[in-house]
Amino acid sequence: MTADFGALVIETARRLSSAGPITARPTSLFRGHPGVAMLFGELGRADERWLPVAHRHLAAAVAALDTAPTAGLYEGPAAVLAAAQTCAAGTGRYRGLRERLTAYAEDAQAHRLAQPGGYDVVNGLTGLGRVLLDSGAEVGPTLDALVRLAVLETRPGADAGMAHGVAGVLAFLALTAEHGRLVPGQLDAMHHLAGWLGDVAGADAAGPYFPAWAGETAVPAKSAWCYGTPGVAVALHRAGTVLGEPAWQRLAVESLRAVARRPEAEWHLDGPTVCHGYAGLLHALHVVAAATGDPELQAAADRVALVVADAADDTAEFLFRHHESGSPVDSAGLVEGAAGVACVLLPFAGHAVRGPSSWDRVLLFS
Repeated sequence: MTADFGALVIETARRLSSAGPITARPTSLFRGHPGVAMLFGELGRADERWLPVAHRHLAAAVAALDTAPTAGLYEGPAAVLAAAQTCAAGTGRYRGLRERLTAYAEDAQAHRLAQPGGYDVVNGLTGLGRVLLDSGAEVGPTLDALVRLAVLETRPGADAGMAHGVAGVLAFLALTAEHGRLVPGQLDAMHHLAGWLGDVAGADAAGPYFPAWAGETAVPAKSAWCYGTPGVAVALHRAGTVLGEPAWQRLAVESLRAVARRPEAEWHLDGPTVCHGYAGLLHALHVVAAATGDPELQAAADRVALVVADAADDTAEFLFRHHESGSPVDSAGLVEGAAGVACVLLPFAGHAVRGPSSWDRVLLFS
């Protein structure tokens, strides 16, 4: 590998540190201040000089809460809570803010639990449950609801992906089990969901893959975090690790190896960012490679990291541009912006963090 990943991360951070107020979706993890604050919170664990920048973006997000829309984990108070948790990083900072936003998230989750549906990571029960888990809040009712939904949502045509589908539910059930939070039926639900994902998987000459929706097995889905193999593989591997199911772990590893074996054009990715782009695939490869020590996955991660690095554009406001409907746009955020690209490149830059929190928990990767 020849790219200077450290220099790319620092240059992205330098450009983001001088960014003015974000006026479009300022409280979103997609393009707003919370995601930018999370990058600087991560950087601040190794170098406290970045913490004032994290604080500035967090404060801007808080100031925008009264006028910004609210939608699950990814937009509004819960997104700001996720950013505050990362910026606190186990230090006790922002305790009052985190308590107020946790109370909001608890109320929002209670409201969702009283209504049918809405279980996804971005807008629903699973995403809010993840941020509540880090707050030490009660997640039992959320788990009960997801256990009940596990069978109902594994139907023909169901979304198999991480962002809005079955893989996100499996990832959350596995993460809570890993934290010692279990409710009756949870382990059976995990077996059911993992088995269903195995049943809907397709295969081609490169190996297994996951469709975006059950029944669409003619070709692999987009190889992104939100839909397709990368997100599903991370969920399956974690569940297999937690429950001691090596077949799930093997399927996860083989499906990611198969992505790497296919021509890049068949990945159908849009630019360098996390949600639909190369950074989401890169992080999935890195997470599973780090967990398994698999040399083929590590080699694939190194190769995709170079693809991400090559997307750096000195004329871009934040060095990396998000691609939307085929057009590049300057975006600062975590999921659809430069901050997320920099977060994904941190391990390749040799960045070591302190503390238990990790930015990728909002992707249900940790």
